[in-house]
This record gives sequence, C-alpha cells and structure tokens, in this order.
Amino acid sequence: MQSERLSARIGDWKTGFNFNESRSVRRMHRHSEVELAAVGHGVISSLFGRERRIAHPGEFCLLWGIIPHGATEVLEGHPIAISLRIPMAWFMKWNLPTVLMDRVLASQVLVSHQRLHPSSPFELMKHWYALLKENGREADEIVILEVQALLRQMGRTPLQSSRACSDLPETGVLRRPAGPFEKMAAEIAQRHCERLTINDVAQSANLSRPYAMRLFRKASGITINDYTVQYRVSTAQHLLATADRKLSIIAAESGFGSLSRFHTVFKRVCGQTPGQYRRSLRGTGTTRQRPRHL
Repeated sequence: MQSERLSARIGDWKTGFNFNESRSVRRMHRHSEVELAAVGHGVISSLFGRERRIAHPGEFCLLWGIIPHGATEVLEGHPIAISLRIPMAWFMKWNLPTVLMDRVLASQVLVSHQRLHPSSPFELMKHWYALLKENGREADEIVILEVQALLRQMGRTPLQSSRACSDLPETGVLRRPAGPFEKMAAEIAQRHCERLTINDVAQSANLSRPYAMRLFRKASGITINDYTVQYRVSTAQHLLATADRKLSIIAAESGFGSLSRFHTVFKRVCGQTPGQYRRSLRGTGTTRQRPRHL
C-alpha cells in the first residue's frame, strides 16, 4: 500500500493533495473545501450523506466536502485514487459557470464523463501533484490556471450525479441492500436538524443501542453523536454560504439547541466562528442564495 499527502500554500491558497493506493477503504470524514477527485484503477463504492455512490476510472468527481463522506467498499480491482482540495473562498472567487456553482453549493456530487483533457483524469491530477512538489511559484501558478480551466470546462459540459448503486450490474457486481450502517447514516442525514437521539438512530436499523454504537464507530471511525454534529455543522456552513439569515436562525435550522452551542461547536469543528466563516466567503464578493439538496 502507498499513501501520500501533500500540503502546499499557493499565495493565500492553502491546498492539499491526497494520493492513496490501497485495497482498504477510508473512514468517513468531512472538510470545508471543494474536492476534485479521480480514480486510476478499480471501482469504489462510497457514501456521501445518505446516498451510496460508485466511482469509476476515467471520471472527474467534484463535491463540497462539508457532508460526511468516505469510501465504504472496494468493488473491483486494486483502486488508486487521488484528490485535490480547493478552499471554498477560492472556488467562489473564480466566477465559475453558474450551473457548476449552483450544483456544488447544493451539495450535489458531480461527475464528468467527458474527455476534458488529452490525459486521463487520474494522470492529469498526478501531473498537478508533481508540479506542486516542486515548490516553485511558476509551477504553482500553472496548477491554479489548469484547475480553473478544468472546472470551467466541466461547467460547459453535461454533468451527471455520481452513479448510484443501481448501475452496479455494469461492473458485474450485484446491487446489495443498504446495511445497518448505511441505514443509520441515512437516518442522521434525514433528521439531523431535529432532536435526534442515539436510540432513534439505532431503531432505524432495528439494532440495540449498544450494538448500534459499536457498529457505527467501527464502520465510520467516529461516534453517532460526532457524526450528527458534523452533519449539523455542514448544514450551517451551507446556510452561511448561501443565505443572508441571522446566526440565531441558522443555528436553529441546523439543529443546534442554542446560539452559544452553535458558536462553540462550529469553532471547534471549523477553526473559526460562524461570523468569521461567513465573512471569509463574502470577501470573495460572491453571496449566493440557493436551495439545499442533500
């Protein structure tokens, strides 16, 4: 197994590359950046919110990482994946095509099957990875320009949501019903803005509370409560980026019991207060109001 991670600062753009070669799968995680990813070999099943997705070679996948997500199963071959994280403030600053912006801000997972570059998606991202490792200003600027150009091309071509598990027969793998973990993750995704208890989550999968807690942590790497908090923070981030509402209203609509708890949890998870986060995005000169679709 090979696993590499590269963090680089390009001007005031702090970005990161993840390069993974493994038959194992990653734990569920979330982050505040826009993620562009490609698979070099193999087929991977992943969970994004309450939906299972399939990643194939030859595709660019674009998503906003605020929703808890992660690979859950290797379906075929020996997958090699690479991903690039782009700060949301930069993504909004680039004035990309409206159709692309709207769907990313609506928390959709976008997939481009078009050939956007002479190289394959995976090979192109490996090229960017190599350039950033040079630690040179000129190489950094090349990466910025090529990433922007690629995203503009994606906005001009037909974009699809990542293929659901109903497409699995194309790979020779039969569709399986959602397991207990997927059922619990879906329950949290559906009801995280409500007063949701661990018992509620366990009952959605017909499990006892102790067994549900153990199974969820083993499958995701985090507890049911932490996963719920992450989902509430993701809802708040979406509203802060797309809606001009008071913080107290956003706190309530995100499932937080009080404004003080909202501030405390948001700062712990995101490293800045809700107000600071909103100002960092508005500094781009872009404030967009869009419906939320998870």
